[in-house]
Amino acid sequence: MPRSQATWIASAAMFSLYLAMGQNAFHGLDAFSYLKFVHNGELHNQLNLLYQPLAWVFARLCGFFGLPLYESLRLLSAIGGALGAAFTHRTALALGIDPTRALLSAFGCGLTPAVLHSSTVVEIDALFFACSALAWLPFAHLLRTGRWSFAMLTGAASALAAGCHAAGHLLVLTLCLMQIAWDWPARSLRTTVPHMFVLLITHAGLSLLLAKLASVSGQATMANNAMGITVRADFVPHVLWHEWLLPYMPFCLLPFVALRVPRLRTAVASFAICVLGYLLVTTIVLGLLEPTGPALPHGGMFEFGSFLLGSTVPAVLLSMLALPVRAAVLAVAIACVAGVLQVRAHDWPPDPIGYAAGFHELQQQAPLNVLVDNAEERAWIARRHPDQQCFTVRGNLELEVALIAKEKQLPFVPATFALQFQLWRPSIAGGKELLVSERALSRMQSSPVPQLAEAARDLLPQSFTFEPVQAQGFRGYRLLPK
Repeated sequence: MPRSQATWIASAAMFSLYLAMGQNAFHGLDAFSYLKFVHNGELHNQLNLLYQPLAWVFARLCGFFGLPLYESLRLLSAIGGALGAAFTHRTALALGIDPTRALLSAFGCGLTPAVLHSSTVVEIDALFFACSALAWLPFAHLLRTGRWSFAMLTGAASALAAGCHAAGHLLVLTLCLMQIAWDWPARSLRTTVPHMFVLLITHAGLSLLLAKLASVSGQATMANNAMGITVRADFVPHVLWHEWLLPYMPFCLLPFVALRVPRLRTAVASFAICVLGYLLVTTIVLGLLEPTGPALPHGGMFEFGSFLLGSTVPAVLLSMLALPVRAAVLAVAIACVAGVLQVRAHDWPPDPIGYAAGFHELQQQAPLNVLVDNAEERAWIARRHPDQQCFTVRGNLELEVALIAKEKQLPFVPATFALQFQLWRPSIAGGKELLVSERALSRMQSSPVPQLAEAARDLLPQSFTFEPVQAQGFRGYRLLPK
């Protein structure tokens, strides 16, 4: 089979799978923002340069064919994952891996649970995976030829990855370390270290230039803020299991089989150091955000391995270099089964029929703020009305009100929640009425936060009339001040 044909086959197969498994679930809260920004044409983001402009152009193109915004951005993720598989195949061939193992490398990367997840949701991560896989293509040529041009191209590609996601700056460190360790000591440090510096300088120069031109300073601010945060030792098992072992099964462990190949031992050692670095950063960042878990789409702090996507290509390539063909086929099969099962386990059921359409009818009658139960119910609205202001019981009430009360040294009593509802009165909230969904009211009345449950049962009826409303699949209450 011609090499180009094999690349297209692998890419098309992965793309088809991603389309078939497109998720209804939101990866995280950022997806709500991306949908809103793209819908409103807001192209600037302090944390990344590339995603919103690319997503906006792509969504506009898909709009000509009648594809809604949510499905358009999910399609963009599928394209990113498929491109990543294609780049992996070409990288494997460039490293001199035989065609069978090269094809297995492409499928291995594309089916790794973390990649399968990111390629089936609305999120930036699949494009980051594509860019990180792209960086490995000139890097493979650099390892084989030692040409300066490939060092510069690798640095440029890693800068492109950093333009998608801050983890691109960890990717370049991985590439630099691999540049020294791959095939050492057969490859002299006298030649590899200068190439490493060219790679690093190119990455840094282009990253700074892009950040300056686009006024993107959020990554530097985020890194500076993270410097003073300590690692939560109690959170390490959670990160290790949910961000590495599960999302990268079986390629979380198989690269270490390459230790039996003498020329790959230093590469495996450097890979292990890089993974530890990724895990350290993941533990710091997710540990900081972990208290917000109950408000997140999956009820906890789960990134499904997205911070470590830059490690996917070396993990799979080292595995393929070390395993017999039959074992490599088995590894890819395990990745496929694990990926499909994991995606199905945390995907959401279809939206209730008529919910979004019913809400739209009510929205047409008067400008609204709406209080829903959780992120999943919020997604039922945001998927079709991304610019609608929504609040959640599990986030804005059960978490934020307590934090605000503590910060302002207010008593945390039922009246504190009643005060929050007073701030949602039309006279204060810009004339917008407050709509409370049926699920939201039920959650408040039985909330594990006793102060909120008491406020919902006793205090709110004293200040508001709960007017039942129903439109198609939406059921709730319009809160009218007494």
